[in-house]
Amino acid sequence: MKYGLFLGCAVPTRLPFVEAATHYVLERLEIEATALQDMACCMDPIVLKSLSHDAWLTVAARNLSVVADQGCDAIQSRISLGLSTNPSARHASGRSAASR
Repeated sequence: MKYGLFLGCAVPTRLPFVEAATHYVLERLEIEATALQDMACCMDPIVLKSLSHDAWLTVAARNLSVVADQGCDAIQSRISLGLSTNPSARHASGRSAASR
C-alpha cells in the first residue's frame, strides 16, 4: 500500500515537532509515505461546508483526485480537518475508497 502524507499548512509552519514526530514514527514502523504535492487548502470543514456545501465538496474531491493521481492508496494526515473532510466528502459524493 502506498501512503500519501498530507501535513497541511499549519503543521510545517506552526507545529514542526509534529512533523518531525510523524516522520520518526513512520520510519520506525517502516511505512513509506510520499509527501503529497499540489493539495488544495483543506480549510475548516465546518465553516466551508456551512458557507457552501458544493465548494466544500469540490475542494475535498479535488484533493482526493490529487491523491489518486499520485498513485497513493491512502492518506496519512496530521491535521484533523483533512481526516474529517476527506472521508465525509467521499461518502457525500458516493465514491468509496474501493471504487478508485
